[in-house]
Amino acid sequence: MQSTGTGPTAFEVADAFGKPEAQLIRARWMPVYVEPIMFSGERITVAVAVVTEGEAPRVVGTLNLEQLEQVFGRHGKDLHAVATLVIRDLQAFLASGGDLEGWTPNLQGVCAGNVVPTKNTSLKAIITSALSHSSLFSAKGLKPSDQTEKAERSLSRFQTQIRDLVLATRSTFAERFNRQMPLYKGKGKAQITYVGHHLAMNLTALDTTISSHSQQRDKAHRKIFQLLSLQESWADKGRDSLIIGVWTPSRDYSPKQNETLVAYTEELEYSATKVGVQCILADGRIGTKAAAQPFAERILADQ
Repeated sequence: MQSTGTGPTAFEVADAFGKPEAQLIRARWMPVYVEPIMFSGERITVAVAVVTEGEAPRVVGTLNLEQLEQVFGRHGKDLHAVATLVIRDLQAFLASGGDLEGWTPNLQGVCAGNVVPTKNTSLKAIITSALSHSSLFSAKGLKPSDQTEKAERSLSRFQTQIRDLVLATRSTFAERFNRQMPLYKGKGKAQITYVGHHLAMNLTALDTTISSHSQQRDKAHRKIFQLLSLQESWADKGRDSLIIGVWTPSRDYSPKQNETLVAYTEELEYSATKVGVQCILADGRIGTKAAAQPFAERILADQ
């Protein structure tokens, strides 16, 4: 579904109806399309980029690998790989200060849609609206499943366990957790899990037993970009240790789910290492406290 770019959709207006203007967040979003068959003119939305005032730019994938394989068979994995390349390229472009209108895809068969100005009550509402109004794949699976919520709660418990271990020894470190930091050359802020004197750490969840696992993987890549952007402001302050922690909850994985988990973690380790970020895996099967201990120790050493 290609947007016209003339303004907010009727659904977005309804979402914001009755809210004071001062409470609304202004944003612009842009869908990104791929032609599964080159030059056919038939397109599917693979991502939506959202830029707001005071927030870091976001590029959110719309495709689910399992759904793609059901529709496109063995070609579904290839299409998903193309979508991943597009998302990374656009995220890197925006993270380095690029504008939505200035992005040019590097791959044939990929094109940017019209930029749509909008406003809503929260960034989450804007992203949800953009996804549901530009992508059939996203519209079918936007409502969070119980398993998705369970994965987020599991990550929250893991983060809390790390914080508790640290504060039990150094209570003065409390202000270093979940800090809102200016990123992307002052164009937005993002919450970083931990920011200290010499160390910055972001945590993310990866659970391949849920249908949104590819979106979790994309989110992990965004958190790596956040650390890189933060590092730019550290250039003259000696803060040069960056860590992305990947929390994998304790689950009963099928062989295929385990294969996907291994592929994702290897991909994240490679991407992080390539840009100077250390990737540490936290396996929930050994217990939350045991998995949290190495992270707490790294933070406690940040004097």
